[in-house]
Amino acid sequence: MIDNETATPSPFDEDKLRLVREFLQREFRTSRREDYFHSVEMAQVFRIEPSKGPGHTLMIPKGTFEHPGSRCSSTRDSSRRCKAHSTPRSS
Repeated sequence: MIDNETATPSPFDEDKLRLVREFLQREFRTSRREDYFHSVEMAQVFRIEPSKGPGHTLMIPKGTFEHPGSRCSSTRDSSRRCKAHSTPRSS
């Protein structure tokens, strides 16, 4: 669990983070989801914990949010075009 009082605040645009959170909520409706900024990796980390089966970690690096040509860094309609891939986490 992430301690919100000591966690490093994310430097990324809240609207962009909201797009990813909404996507994960739609795709993983029954799973527990949390995210935090990883200051060493300079990335936003999204953890997905299903009620059964392995968990997943999605790490989106700083460049993906900030690069002007990135499909994920554009406007609100990008949630339909931006693909997110998660990787199973080891136990």
